[in-house]
Amino acid sequence: MYKGGYTLASRGRLVLAALALVTMLAGCGGGGSGGDSSGETPASGGGDPANLYPLAVGNRWIWHKTNSISGSSTKIDEITRLATVQDTQVHVLQRRDAMTGLPDDDEEFRLKTDAGVFSLARSTAAADLLLGLRRIELLRFPLKAGMSHVALDQTGLDLGSDLDGDGVNERFAVRAEVTVSGVETVTVPAGTFPDAVHVVTVVRETVTLSRSSALAATPTSTTTYDDWYAPGIGLVKNSELSVYPSGQERDSLELIDYRVGDRVKPGVLPASWTVVS
Repeated sequence: MYKGGYTLASRGRLVLAALALVTMLAGCGGGGSGGDSSGETPASGGGDPANLYPLAVGNRWIWHKTNSISGSSTKIDEITRLATVQDTQVHVLQRRDAMTGLPDDDEEFRLKTDAGVFSLARSTAAADLLLGLRRIELLRFPLKAGMSHVALDQTGLDLGSDLDGDGVNERFAVRAEVTVSGVETVTVPAGTFPDAVHVVTVVRETVTLSRSSALAATPTSTTTYDDWYAPGIGLVKNSELSVYPSGQERDSLELIDYRVGDRVKPGVLPASWTVVS
């Protein structure tokens, strides 16, 4: 999804991955965690004068997506409409498969303020499935080289599954650290962007088994997101590296076509790629 760092959907995938990995590692791990964080962002100000995250109905980005396991595909992200979520007007983003036109993921809700960009959960029930948060920070403004902060630090979260068979659901913690690496020139199929802001987000997720007699190692997964934002266009390139105890997975997105306001770049696609309008 046109995201910035990580999305509610990608966070859900992290939790599911942790479930699978910890199941494989049942017999190693243990400990406990506590405390909680609201996930809200202090008002840092600064806004987005370069329009690095443009939100308007009708904006569309077409991506060449690669995955180290499933291979390559073409995806379309589009801001389809405005909606009211949590008593706030938000932009609705939808990802579709370019070959079929069918939705890939659930709709996502974006709120942009002077403080940053946020992903909102539709309801408390939905948020309970995604770290118990109703609002997750994706970017914090202003984006200045060298700036770094902790975007999320949650502990004692219910994994929703009993992995060690003691009748108690396991707990997990997740921490996201964001660094603005600098301004770089990025070349993708849609063109060369000389002033792209490079943002690095590192998300660490640690699962703790509840059985006190267990297990020596604590299963941990780490995903590193590298995102490049071009002025007036938004995200133009993304790479993700997820490292689990049992292996790793790579994902990437490269922009091949966009329609952002009155800026249009027709993509030159291979003949086998039929893009659904």
